[in-house]
Amino acid sequence: MCYSRIVLFSPLLLGVLITQSLPILLSGHANNIEIPNLIPAFSLALGASLWLRSERQAPSHADRCIALILSALFLIPSQQITWLIVLLLALWLGFNTPNNAASSRAMLIIGLAALQPLLLTYLLKWFAAPVLTIDAAIVAALLKLTTGEGHHIGNIIYSPSGHQLLILRGCSSLTNVGSAWLIWFALSRYRDVSLNKQDLTVLTLLTLSLLSLNICRLYSMSLDLAWHQWWHSNSGQQLYQALSAGFLLLSITLGLRYVGMQTKKDRKSGSAGMPRPISYA
Repeated sequence: MCYSRIVLFSPLLLGVLITQSLPILLSGHANNIEIPNLIPAFSLALGASLWLRSERQAPSHADRCIALILSALFLIPSQQITWLIVLLLALWLGFNTPNNAASSRAMLIIGLAALQPLLLTYLLKWFAAPVLTIDAAIVAALLKLTTGEGHHIGNIIYSPSGHQLLILRGCSSLTNVGSAWLIWFALSRYRDVSLNKQDLTVLTLLTLSLLSLNICRLYSMSLDLAWHQWWHSNSGQQLYQALSAGFLLLSITLGLRYVGMQTKKDRKSGSAGMPRPISYA
């Protein structure tokens, strides 16, 4: 077996994968295992497996220096720094792997797997008010439409029953929607499905479906405090996570199959229009 950059960088990717997934899986409580938290690690595993099958380039002196620096940074106990390390690694390998389409796809998957949790973390940290206000505005509009009462101020919903519902970062639809987009892109790039206009249709339906699921949950909590208590119980949390995960996987599976069929049709129609070679007797 030839000595390639796999020897340098695969231990780092494996370490990131373990530290980002094992604590969630070993949390000890089924209701604590949230599927969106596993999506970046799953996408990272997809990208890493594709890279391991395609990487053949021998390491340079710069590769060894980068591996040493990133390994040293990995010792810092910070989730954000860990994902930043993966993002930097994807950028380095992506720009230093010429003429290898599979490796480029792998680095794109790994880079987005690292970028997604960073974006979600800092969007909900720095821009929490406008992000959470979107959910509150939709729920308040539904209350107004169905009951004639209800409004919101910022991320606080004033329900017709007299209680107030404060939407926190854990209740935002952004997490599920961001996870859906990430795993869709990771699977489509892993299967080398060509990105086309069909993607926009499937992603729009997937986004609206996941958004509707969370809005319905917030709407029921706004109507009655009993629903609020039930959704925050073990049974309610498990049901919501199961519905989110099941719908997410079902939608992505059907969507990838649909887009894959459309891609095959486009390729067949393109090849059918090409002139056939003339054979001579």
